[in-house]
Amino acid sequence: MNTAERFFRRYIFSTIRIIVLFLAVKVLLAGTFFFIAYLNGVADSNFPIEDFSSHMTALNGKPTADTQALEILHHANAWAMILNDDGTVIWENGLPEELPRKYTATDIAMFSRWYLDDYPVNIWKRADGLLVIGFIPGSVFNHYISTNTAYIGPFCIGIGIAFLINIFLMLYLFVRGAHQVEKSMEPILNGIQSLSQGKKFHLEEKGELAEINAGLNRAGEYLMKKDNTRAEWIRGISHDVRTPLSIIYGYACEIEDNASLPFSVRKQAKAIC
Repeated sequence: MNTAERFFRRYIFSTIRIIVLFLAVKVLLAGTFFFIAYLNGVADSNFPIEDFSSHMTALNGKPTADTQALEILHHANAWAMILNDDGTVIWENGLPEELPRKYTATDIAMFSRWYLDDYPVNIWKRADGLLVIGFIPGSVFNHYISTNTAYIGPFCIGIGIAFLINIFLMLYLFVRGAHQVEKSMEPILNGIQSLSQGKKFHLEEKGELAEINAGLNRAGEYLMKKDNTRAEWIRGISHDVRTPLSIIYGYACEIEDNASLPFSVRKQAKAIC
């Protein structure tokens, strides 16, 4: 594995770790959010209509609310009424003046779909009638969803598959982009390595990195030219020095072989030869 491969493999693995860490942080933040929301009472933010109904008692045959029921109603800033089987209001607390005190079966069917006029409502069936809890317009969002249970499983599976597809698509795009960068950078890294070793190279001057390739080519040509100049200079110096040395060597050998000369002179000539 060369330097370029090690670099990009390390780059890919580090990015994958960042993605995994990012997803883990998102899950942790989501869990923390729901935990804090639970501690702050969001889990109990829905009106406890069943608990409220349990605090409704009958007094002289008429429904009445005890103190705790009224506190629940006041805390939610809501109003309440009970309708008998004829649709007549037989008990109320805080019921807005603009709302009627008697309702037809059609009216009840209409507001049972979460809204009475603009007031979001909750309903609860009691033995003495229908309990209706209403809230300030805009304070509660009610939305009715009806679907076949056979679609719930495939829907959840589809969400999971879509999530996985997004993850794999993100990884694919990243790996593809990293591969393209590696493909573009590998010749440059190889050129730099050749440049450091004094080897001759040439990069194609095209694409987005053409300017960098051209710069490396010029640097390589400059260094090669500089090396050639130095080699020629050394060869010239070597020739200039070698010629007189050869003459000196020849004369020294002749002196060494001349028996008519003193021994000391011949010994010095022998040291040169």
